[in-house]
Amino acid sequence: MICNHCGKEIENPAEKCPHCGSKIGVMEENKTVICEKCGEVYDSALGKCPLCGTAPVISAAEKTSVPKKKNKLWLYIGGSVLVVAALIFCFVSGVFKSNAERFIDYERETIIEPIKSLAVMMEEKEIENADISMDFDFKGLSLNTFGAALYEDYAEELLNQLSLDMRTEIDAENAETHLQLGLMLADTELLQMQLLSDQEKISVYLPSYDEKIYTISRDKLVSEYDMTINEGMSAEKLNALIDRYAELFFTLPNKDNLTVEKEEIELPISENVLKAKVYTLKPTAEELSHFIASLGEMMKGDEDLKALLGYDISESLSTSFDEEAERMISESKNIARDLAESFEVEMIVHDGKVAAQSLSFADDLGNMRTYYMESYYDLTKFGIFGFGWKNEDDLETELFANYQVGDGEIVGDLYYGFASDGNAEYTLDADFVIDISEVEWDDIKNMDFRNCPVTMQMDFDAGEFFSYTFDITTEADEGLYTTVLSVNDINISEMISIEEITLKVESRYDTEDKLEMPALEEQELDNSTFANIINSVGNISLF
Repeated sequence: MICNHCGKEIENPAEKCPHCGSKIGVMEENKTVICEKCGEVYDSALGKCPLCGTAPVISAAEKTSVPKKKNKLWLYIGGSVLVVAALIFCFVSGVFKSNAERFIDYERETIIEPIKSLAVMMEEKEIENADISMDFDFKGLSLNTFGAALYEDYAEELLNQLSLDMRTEIDAENAETHLQLGLMLADTELLQMQLLSDQEKISVYLPSYDEKIYTISRDKLVSEYDMTINEGMSAEKLNALIDRYAELFFTLPNKDNLTVEKEEIELPISENVLKAKVYTLKPTAEELSHFIASLGEMMKGDEDLKALLGYDISESLSTSFDEEAERMISESKNIARDLAESFEVEMIVHDGKVAAQSLSFADDLGNMRTYYMESYYDLTKFGIFGFGWKNEDDLETELFANYQVGDGEIVGDLYYGFASDGNAEYTLDADFVIDISEVEWDDIKNMDFRNCPVTMQMDFDAGEFFSYTFDITTEADEGLYTTVLSVNDINISEMISIEEITLKVESRYDTEDKLEMPALEEQELDNSTFANIINSVGNISLF
């Protein structure tokens, strides 16, 4: 017997081959096999390949009847699901977003949404009523003009008796503001007044002048004095306004007019150097023309935008605003043609956050003007904020603040500067410390900073015209908030100097007592009555 696996002869019948251990059966006569090495087909009785002598061999029937592979359809289905899931993740996470889409996302997430959240937070913390009192203390008054020195001591004594008491109440729901004011100087009442502004009129009570309430309607303010009263704007309206104009701006960037470069760049105000992505938006004249015309259409008759910018305080300002919107629509192509070469928006992105932005363009006179802002922060750890603008003749304005959060306190500085080549330079530099040891600093949105003691030192320098230094301290004690402002080394055009002025301000907020106008006869305020009131105040004698 011959093993049909290894081809060796087996002397005694057995279930397994003693040479290779394979299960065996009797080889059939004239059974053909195929050589695994050379492929020769030969009779199995030969035992080995007659050409190459290779063993073992397998039968042709075994070779052609290879077992079918198991069904692996589930592998294909599972793999397809993983691929689809990966694609969805990439789209959701922005892996496949264009530069323009990323630019818009950065604008939304790091600028637009924080501004909207701030508006809501400020409205929630809006003060409805407050009692405020002020006391002054003057030291070292010097009048450096001819003859004025004779009155230095008297003027200083007089000023030290100056005091102001003020109380305000704001009813935002009914658009009412109530103000009570008392100004005293040397035991003389300079001014005692109550003012109530509602949706229909403004009422004024001046007890030192007359026991009447003088009123003037809002309609008359508009028709005769070209004036309206801006009652402010709710956070909901403001955020809707921001969304409208942001969406219009977001139509401007696209894949053709937005470029992205990775580079090491110096921030415009803090001068910090960051490795960042720089997005540069430079639209074509045609794109700018469409944007300007659409902006004009949106601005025309937008009462909310007028109120935000202060153009609603008079009919003439409101009209000029609408006229400018019409000009943008009618002259959009000409405006765009002049702007296209110089218009550029630059965004600096570091660690997924907008660190700075700038807007540059040539004005009507052809001078390049650049507005820039810097905003790089983690609110609970540090913050850098700055705004400014400059043009080609070196006129520059900057406002910059930064802070670091340390052990129970915030330490920072504030800078304001205005400079012009050949003109006066004005600088204000301040250092401040805010004590946050008694508050939950992580819950910033719900914090009441009035309860955080503050110290600040500031220097103001306007050259020979005006200079001073001052210190501010604030503290809170069971709802009574006290601020002490000490102004030192005051010099005004080398004519007046004061060693120190101390102003103490005490205030209570959200008090329960409500102001009430007295029940007196009302009379419409006319021009002659207004002139008489002014004269009566001016005729107060202090000597």
